[in-house]
Amino acid sequence: MPSEPSDRYLEFCAHIRDLDPDCDRTERIATWWEREHPIVIDPVLVDRCAFGLDTETLEHDDLVRNAAALTAFSRYARELASDVDEAVGRPLRGFAPGPDWKAGCAYASRVFTGRCPSR
Repeated sequence: MPSEPSDRYLEFCAHIRDLDPDCDRTERIATWWEREHPIVIDPVLVDRCAFGLDTETLEHDDLVRNAAALTAFSRYARELASDVDEAVGRPLRGFAPGPDWKAGCAYASRVFTGRCPSR
């Protein structure tokens, strides 16, 4: 990206025109994102969270591996956030809990159920 703000803006506009030449539609979409602040969640994360809720039939090790995958994704998302920080020119706040974030439980499922499944 160019170092001058005006040059960066012109390059940004060129990228936007490459994506969609309808400037009015682009502005409406940008306004919607600004106003609504949507959260986009990958379906795989939803599946992993649902998997972690099955504490009755899953083995402890399966739940631990699932929690490890969820926290690994959280760390990866934090790494991506630093790229976004740099791109937008301001810091974003991120937090990645460990798999044992609540004493005595090594599963992510308690985030959603509020209970610690028995081992």
